[in-house]
Amino acid sequence: MTVIQVTANGDHALNPSWPRRELRHTLEPALAAIPDGEPIVIYVHGHEDWPPDDVLLQAREKPALSINFNWPAKARFAGVLPDVVRLYDQAGRAAGALAGLINLLGELAPDHRIDLMGHSLGARSCLSALPLLKHPNVSRLICLAAVEFSAITLLALQVPVARKIAFYNVTSPRQPVFHRLMHHFGPRPGPADRLLSTGFAFPRKNWLDIRLDNPVVRRPLADLCGKMLDMKPGMPKPALICQLEAVFLQNRARTGFAEMRQLLGPAIPGPLSMIPLRMPR
Repeated sequence: MTVIQVTANGDHALNPSWPRRELRHTLEPALAAIPDGEPIVIYVHGHEDWPPDDVLLQAREKPALSINFNWPAKARFAGVLPDVVRLYDQAGRAAGALAGLINLLGELAPDHRIDLMGHSLGARSCLSALPLLKHPNVSRLICLAAVEFSAITLLALQVPVARKIAFYNVTSPRQPVFHRLMHHFGPRPGPADRLLSTGFAFPRKNWLDIRLDNPVVRRPLADLCGKMLDMKPGMPKPALICQLEAVFLQNRARTGFAEMRQLLGPAIPGPLSMIPLRMPR
């Protein structure tokens, strides 16, 4: 497997080791070595919480090409608390560079599908990039503890390219402090809106919420990944992220959208259960 580091620089994506060199010169030799039919995986990190490379590599044995997309995700308010508004804005502005990377891959390798995996604010970058895409080369978007609001997500899903993407939204009942700060002090579109990490308020036929607090969900996921998936309380976040990645990447045939919907059928929430509720303080 080839791992490529890509960094957002304004609206452009570049190789941080060769910042003055066109990114296509980094991608072309890697793409030439990919077997036919193998997916390209792009990872977009969140707020200062992306796992170290040695941990990530344990979950990345299957993809032939893995691209780590990096964006500036550090902003402090009063030197202690994260400046959630500024971080939210930074994640949105990184969408231009991410879309440029995806469009370039569509030009260089149109026959290779792309899996996007966004954690926390990285999911916002992925969703914000959808209206800027020129090629229908993204097949799946997997959101892990996504920090984006349901109303903004609904707008992103209106673009034609989004109708051909399978969306997996992995949620958890345990909301970290950063998510609570974003909910209460971030730019919420309305008082009833909430973060995707608690569930999507507007279900769509190509959207699947995967709630880790539901035993009906956890058992089949654990079966898919064998003993690798361990979601006991206190599991370190980097390790859990990698395990969830492994569920989707190493079991691609069994985690197709239709297969996952059938597998998790009893746990899929209906519209009435998705009415936005105010997050407890």
